[in-house]
Amino acid sequence: MLHSTNPKGNYFYRIEDVNNCVHGPISVSVSEPEPILVDIVVTQPNCNTTPAWSFNNGSICITLSGGTSPFPLGTDWVNTGADQWCLNNLSAGSYSIDVTDVNNCSLLNPIPNITLVRPPEITAVLTDTIDIDCDSNIATQINTIIINGGVPPYQVTWSGGNVDASNPFVMETSEAGDYSVFVNDQYGIVNGCPAIEFPLNTITFNEFGVPEFTLSSSNNSFCGVFAVSDQITFTDISTGDVVSFEWDLGDGSPPISNIETISHVYDVIGTYTVSLTTEDLYGCVETFSKIVDITKGYEIVLPNAFTPNNDGVNETIRPVYNCMVEVQMSIYDTWGSLIYTETGDNIYGWDGTIDGNPAENGNYIMVVTAKAFNGAIIDLNGPVTLIK
Repeated sequence: MLHSTNPKGNYFYRIEDVNNCVHGPISVSVSEPEPILVDIVVTQPNCNTTPAWSFNNGSICITLSGGTSPFPLGTDWVNTGADQWCLNNLSAGSYSIDVTDVNNCSLLNPIPNITLVRPPEITAVLTDTIDIDCDSNIATQINTIIINGGVPPYQVTWSGGNVDASNPFVMETSEAGDYSVFVNDQYGIVNGCPAIEFPLNTITFNEFGVPEFTLSSSNNSFCGVFAVSDQITFTDISTGDVVSFEWDLGDGSPPISNIETISHVYDVIGTYTVSLTTEDLYGCVETFSKIVDITKGYEIVLPNAFTPNNDGVNETIRPVYNCMVEVQMSIYDTWGSLIYTETGDNIYGWDGTIDGNPAENGNYIMVVTAKAFNGAIIDLNGPVTLIK
C-alpha cells in the first residue's frame, strides 16, 4: 500500500480487506527535517594588491543548522568543525553561495551575493630635487614619496640614504645607485602583509668641474724658463662635466672662451697670473690659476776670480749660464794677448795655465760671445783675478 506523504504530524490508519475484515487503527507519526539555516561570517582581504604582490587572505565562513547532513558544498570548502565551513584565500570580488543538504533541500532564505572589498590600493608618487653646494662640491638628491590609498598611518622604510625619523617621507643621498622605498599601512601591519616596494629611478650625479691647465714652450722645454717673445701653449686638462670655460692670460689681452689649447706671446718681462675659469652642469664656477714668470729667456754671469791651486775647489773659471746653444769664451792677459779660448754649448773653462804652465797671479780679461736658444746674441767681458 502506498500513500502520499502528508505534512508532519501523527496519523491513524484503518485497513479493511476484501472479506470486510477490519484491522487497526494503526498510528503513524510523520516528521521532516528542520529548515536549513545559515550564519555567515565574512573576513575582508586586508593586503593591498600591487603588481608585485597578490595576497588573497579574505574568507567566507558559514555555520549551518537544520537540514540533513552531509552538505555537499564542494571541494573548495573547508570543514573547520562545529558545522562551520569556510572558503579561504579569497580576493576582492563578488561570491554567490548556494547550500543544499543530502535530501536536496535548499536554504529557507537564499543568501544574497557576498562582496569582498580590499582596502584601497597603496599608490605612491616619487619626486626628487637636487641641492648643490658648489663650495664643497657636494650634490645631494632629495627624494620625496607621496602616498595615497591604503589605511594610514603608513610605515615607510628606505633601502638607503639619510632619513630624518621625524619625516620618513623624505630621503637624502649624495651617493649614486639604485634605491627603493617600502610602504606598509595599518591593515598590512596588523595582518602580516609585506611592505610594498616602490623602486626609485637609478640615482646618478654629474661630476663637478675641476679646472686645471698645463703650459709649455720650446724655450721652457729647453732650459726651464719662459721668455719674452716665446710662444707659450696653454692646454685645458680640466675634469668633470664642464660646459664652458674662459682663459684670462693676465696681461690685459681679451679673454678666450671654450678653446682647449691656445698659444700666447708675452712682449714684456714680468710676472703674470694666468687663470682658467670653468662652469659645470650644476652651474658651479671654479677658477684655477698659475703664476707665469716671463724672463729675457736666458741667464749668463761672468765670475771675477778663481783659485787654481789643486785643492779641488774653484779650479777653473768660465761663465755661468743657461739657455745657451753656443758659448765662446776667450781669456786675454793685460797686454791683450789671447792665452785661452773655448767654444761649445757646455764649456769646461780655463784652468789657469798657459801652454801647460801655471799662469802668474794677477788680472786677466774674459771675453764671452754667446747665442741663446731664443736667438739672442750676448757679448760680455770683464776682469778675472787669478789667485793661488
